[in-house]
Amino acid sequence: MTSTTPDEGVHQRLSAGDVNGDGYADLAVGVRGEEIDGKNNAGGVHVFKGRASGLSGTGSQWFARNTPGVPGALTADDQFGGLVRLRDTNGDGRADLHVSATGDLRLPGSAGGITTTGATEYDAVPITSFLQ
Repeated sequence: MTSTTPDEGVHQRLSAGDVNGDGYADLAVGVRGEEIDGKNNAGGVHVFKGRASGLSGTGSQWFARNTPGVPGALTADDQFGGLVRLRDTNGDGRADLHVSATGDLRLPGSAGGITTTGATEYDAVPITSFLQ
């Protein structure tokens, strides 16, 4: 078991990047301890939209294992969102949402924000290697 300081835990669950290519930074917030449908520590990720006036909850997005198109089953202790990164890993000019859980996931960025279309599980490059 590894331990982290409170600050390390917070930074691992926050990531900024432009998910829709509008030139404004959006913010992903991992909520790994979220209880969903009676499943303790199932977890989720909230993505807030960036605008010229700053971050906004308007048009924000919520993702968890029970979101249609997100791979994997909703289970207790998955801690989906324990680590999040917004990175443009496919070179399309939009940050993709990378989420740690029981198996890492990539949810692509699109003009409308993060999408589950083309969402994939992967193990090739650990999310922990993405510098913040």
